[in-house]
Amino acid sequence: MKKSLSIFPVVLILLLSPAGIVSGQGKTDFNVKRQIELNGEKDIQEIFLPVSENNSLLSLKITSVIHEGDLTIEVYDPEGERQGNFSIGCQYNSKTSRGAGGSKSNPETVNGQILRTFNNPISGDWIVRIIPNNPVGSLQIESSQKYRENYQSRSGFFQTPFEPIQSLIDSIQSSINENHPYKVTSTFTGTIMDTNNKPLRGASVQVKGINIGTVSDRNGNFTLMAPTFLARTLRFSYPGKKNQEVVVGEHTKFIITLMPE
Repeated sequence: MKKSLSIFPVVLILLLSPAGIVSGQGKTDFNVKRQIELNGEKDIQEIFLPVSENNSLLSLKITSVIHEGDLTIEVYDPEGERQGNFSIGCQYNSKTSRGAGGSKSNPETVNGQILRTFNNPISGDWIVRIIPNNPVGSLQIESSQKYRENYQSRSGFFQTPFEPIQSLIDSIQSSINENHPYKVTSTFTGTIMDTNNKPLRGASVQVKGINIGTVSDRNGNFTLMAPTFLARTLRFSYPGKKNQEVVVGEHTKFIITLMPE
């Protein structure tokens, strides 16, 4: 029997602030929350997030919890560029585990999350692509949008739930001379291949010592942003290949060849 995703009704919250809370005009935020139950499906699903031209900010928080199977989540902008992704999978065979009274238990729980904020997002349909492989669990997609003319409140604090960290980084960066040797964040890009120069899709790129990383796309390319003072070594890995660590130094672009184990 074919199983389908169970999507709970969309919750759309329209927040109108009283006069005087925002300098000049009223403020309008749109917050959308989707709760999706995963019941062992295999068909790829896509969730569309429309963004209008007068939106100055888009915040996304995508969280999943699974007890069986595998799940990949990809986020694409209206131009088809991938803006985030993660893949998770259960390795413990829960079907062989029985709890009290002989009932089947779920001995393993795997979590995944994307948390991104886009300033001046491209207008059009943003896509959250759900690629399931018999997952059992749940998926939650939260999006928040802010109109351009009401970007900042009188107090200077942002109103959408996922902005504070990125806005703090932007604020610090703007106060530092562009020629200063110690920038707040660095952007690392590159390509990951095997010994036959074949691009490795889904290879892991991790900042050693902290929980910041990404994976390569279908062409083996990756982009990773991380705090400069913490990103001293990058760790590259792929199933069946030897892990490789590279000292960053002053480099921001990399071509990585992973050797067989």
